[in-house]
Amino acid sequence: CTWQGCRVYNAQMSFTFNEDYLIMISGTRIFDLSVQESREGVMDELSVMMRFVEVVGEQGFVCSSVNGLEAGYVFSVAVSGEGTLNPVWHFATDTGDVYINAVTGRVETVS
Repeated sequence: CTWQGCRVYNAQMSFTFNEDYLIMISGTRIFDLSVQESREGVMDELSVMMRFVEVVGEQGFVCSSVNGLEAGYVFSVAVSGEGTLNPVWHFATDTGDVYINAVTGRVETVS
């Protein structure tokens, strides 16, 4: 799924077909959102790259190349049922993906 042209990394839909018929749709759909429209306080590319270098040093993440950097969102749902899109930066590396929260600088787990 996307929101305003940016990918929502943990909101994916799966469509299961049996021959020519759709038999099941599963996944996470974005609904009942509260989104902070302001870009104030969001890290720019240079700042998040510096944070990535810190994360590599602090957490011992091993990689030899960064193959891509993309802005996007992680969708989270509160107990009340209201969903929130949190801005993240996605680093595609040769050993895996790293998601850094664009506001807090913390590493996000995306499942």
